Amino acid sequence: MKWRESVGSGLGYLVQVKPMAGDSEQEVMLTTKIPKATVGGLSPSKGYTLQIFKLTGSGPVLLVRREFVIEDLKSNSLGKSSQRPPGAALEPTPSHRGAPDPEQVSDSRVTFTPSQDPPIIGIPSVGQQQLEQHWSWGPVAQDPAQQPPDLERQSHSVAPARRREKLAGPEFRCTPPTPTDMVFLVDGSWSIGRGHFQHVKNFLASVISPFEIGPDKVQVGLTQYSGDPQTEWDLNSFRSSGEVLAAVHGLRYKGGNTFTGLALTHVLGQNLKPSAGLRPEAAKVVILVTDGKSQDDVHTAARVLKDLDVDVFAVGVKNADEAELKVLASQPLDITVHNVLDFPQLATLAGLLSRLICQKVQGRSLSRAPVTPEDAPALEPLPGPSSLVLTQITSSSVHVSWTPAPQLPLEYLIVWQSSRGGTPQELVVGGPASSVQLCNLTSSSEYLVSVLPVYKDRVGKGLQGLVTTAPLPPPRALTLVTATPRTLRLAWQSSAGATQYLVRCLSASPGGKEEKKEVQVGRPEVLLDGLEPGRDYQILVQSLRGPEASEARSIHIRTPALAPPRHLGFSDVSHDSARVSWEGTQRPMRLVRVSYISSDGGHSGQTEAPGNATWAALGPLFSSTTYTVRITCLYLGGGSSTLTGRVTTRKAPSPSQLSVTELPGDAVRLVWAAAASSGVLVYQIKWTPLGDGQAHEISVPGTLSTAVLPDLGKHTEYEITILAYYRDGARSDPVSLRYSPSAASRSPPSSLALSSETPNSLRVSWTPPSGHVLHYRLTYTPATGSRPDQSISVPGPRNHTVLSDLLAATKYKVLVSAVYGAGESVAVSAMGWTAACPTLHPDSSLPGFDLMAAFGLVEKEHASIRGVAMEPSALGLTPTFTLFKDAQLTRRTSDIHPVALPPEHTIVFLVRLLPETPREAFALWQMTAEDFQPLLGVLLDGDWGPGSPSAVGRNGSPGFTLSLVPTLSKSQVS
Repeated sequence: MKWRESVGSGLGYLVQVKPMAGDSEQEVMLTTKIPKATVGGLSPSKGYTLQIFKLTGSGPVLLVRREFVIEDLKSNSLGKSSQRPPGAALEPTPSHRGAPDPEQVSDSRVTFTPSQDPPIIGIPSVGQQQLEQHWSWGPVAQDPAQQPPDLERQSHSVAPARRREKLAGPEFRCTPPTPTDMVFLVDGSWSIGRGHFQHVKNFLASVISPFEIGPDKVQVGLTQYSGDPQTEWDLNSFRSSGEVLAAVHGLRYKGGNTFTGLALTHVLGQNLKPSAGLRPEAAKVVILVTDGKSQDDVHTAARVLKDLDVDVFAVGVKNADEAELKVLASQPLDITVHNVLDFPQLATLAGLLSRLICQKVQGRSLSRAPVTPEDAPALEPLPGPSSLVLTQITSSSVHVSWTPAPQLPLEYLIVWQSSRGGTPQELVVGGPASSVQLCNLTSSSEYLVSVLPVYKDRVGKGLQGLVTTAPLPPPRALTLVTATPRTLRLAWQSSAGATQYLVRCLSASPGGKEEKKEVQVGRPEVLLDGLEPGRDYQILVQSLRGPEASEARSIHIRTPALAPPRHLGFSDVSHDSARVSWEGTQRPMRLVRVSYISSDGGHSGQTEAPGNATWAALGPLFSSTTYTVRITCLYLGGGSSTLTGRVTTRKAPSPSQLSVTELPGDAVRLVWAAAASSGVLVYQIKWTPLGDGQAHEISVPGTLSTAVLPDLGKHTEYEITILAYYRDGARSDPVSLRYSPSAASRSPPSSLALSSETPNSLRVSWTPPSGHVLHYRLTYTPATGSRPDQSISVPGPRNHTVLSDLLAATKYKVLVSAVYGAGESVAVSAMGWTAACPTLHPDSSLPGFDLMAAFGLVEKEHASIRGVAMEPSALGLTPTFTLFKDAQLTRRTSDIHPVALPPEHTIVFLVRLLPETPREAFALWQMTAEDFQPLLGVLLDGDWGPGSPSAVGRNGSPGFTLSLVPTLSKSQVS
């Protein structure tokens, strides 16, 4: 089939040929980056559905969909003249797995040519032009010369896994028509790495999963190779897919060199044998997974595998040699050779590779006689050395020796690598050699050492061994040579292999923080200076060789102490100065150096005093700051000692004794006492109206103690604030006073309004006055005077409140006054009614409360109450609730009655006494005090019967007598 390329970029095409419904054949899916493809293995008389997708960055786009039969195509090719005109009967089916606009797709044409050639499968790559949408139908002679000459050199890549899974589908399974023996040859060399090896295992599991595993179906074996190949399991080791996948996930990383030729020889000699489970009639497949170029020859073993009719698939990762992969793989190479850029991309290849293996096995001719390893030319195993011995181990070298191979090799390849990873190191020695010295090793490190004989065309069986180098020797005999209050001199014996020594000096400062000093020296001695007298030090010395370090040797030393001054004290502490004093020593002093530093390190200073001085003044200091003060005595003849203390300065003082005097007009005079005798830079004064209005500020020099404040209202109260700023940046706390002009008025609130919130509450609102109100006083009482007055306070910023716990349907009188700093305003009043008791039902005007609902005797709640059952109604539409013996329902009065009971109220009961009701007195309904003593109730006295004159039950049920026992007043109920 062919189609015309379209303008634009694309990732390639996907061709899907699927048998029609009911056909047992499996569908065929292949990708190509050229606008043509050949699909083989189809039945000439069966119907198929063809779909061609354009692969784009946003997903696959369905270009065309067509049903065809190969015999019909042949008939059409014989009668070209009767062929339909292009595009006459075919309507394209635009589809995008991401819903593109069909109008954005341009014209395309596709033609079919029946072919007996094997399918050509390309892999999509970036740079192909986009396909067009419209297409025509008709046979076209396919010229073999038009096949791309560089098909085998195409760079294989794989679409993202998410898109591939949508196209391939998780339902793909492969059951080959003939038994299949499949051997995986997995590179486990150092270059793979443990982290990437997990990607390899996931890839193997994904490739194996679609195949039906069993003794008469597909068998799977696996060999891991590096320096020497190792069979992980044979073809006949496992009999089910679950066992094989479990073995894959349990595969352990091997590590070593990349000897692919030796590994292929191992597959021929060990895995493809009847003793390992090989079946003569089975198709044989070898799948190689590697990430590098082989270090030995692969041509001989590859040729033998192909002579055995083994299908070899080669999968390269990252740095794999593609030319070598093509030498190893079977034809056609565009099916059997695959290469991905990195290990995570293996996941995108797994599904495609499973299908290609399945297609390859299904396409094998069953008529061809099976070929077994016995029919192929044998590869004679090459001898190798024996008895690997690792001796003379030091911190940087190991001596390696071995017994030579019986047949002299061209040379020996010695490879060693740290078991913690890193780049393998190699060394080649001549064939007659039997030992070698490995140098420049890292101390205390484990190495894997391999010795491999190299012959003309292959590598023989090698030797491997593990060895751990010795640690770098530490310094010996660390001793103190001399010590002064400021210096320490140490020496030690040199250690073999060390090029330098690291000396660390550790001590704990008086604040508990560890101080550390390090120095590197080339000789086995050191002089440490700049130390503190009378302090304990730990000295540690290590041998160094490049980045390697030995175990440390340590020694504890205390430097000699100097006699310090004593009794450090502080006096005359102010916000910007302090006096420090000390007691001198008998040792003659040259001078005394006094230094101080703030706790945050932002301010420091220093002064000096004569050697006979016993005090010094500190300043200028910052206020409210803690200083560390150090007195250092410098002695005649050298040496010194230090005494340390701490002092905290006082807070910057604020102005005091504020007073205000009214001046003519709208100004006042503010007077205050100075904050400090000196150091004040400026005073900041601010006056703010108590209420609406704008604040004002002025600044006056720090030498003044009075200021005139202008533009003050005659009827407005003010808050006046003053604070001092000092020359060192400190600021005092603000000091305030409240000023009320003599003419200021005390206006009351206005527009007082009352509205009913609930039967027992009223909402009160008002308009605030213009002045600054501290709070409002509200007084309320029933208009009848039946209750005493009650008062509450409302904060000044608010203009409403809610009065609660009122009587229902009652008229109240409310008074509101504003309270100012200078006094209280007159009160304003208003009258309002609380709401009446609610109606019993929405469609009734009768006020009251439904006690059934209050006690939970409703259909949705009764099941949660013990001793209660609900039955169909015997008295109408309302359901009937039965109370069993000892059942008692209790509620607080406040939960039942949202408001207080009115002066007169009626309680209605509808009771039906069942024949089995016990004849004993009980309370049907009652109200009790907090101690559950009855106050008011309805009692059944237990004396009822057919002749009772007091009441008769409905339908002839026994009568009963109701007793109303009032024992409380209305005020008690409410």
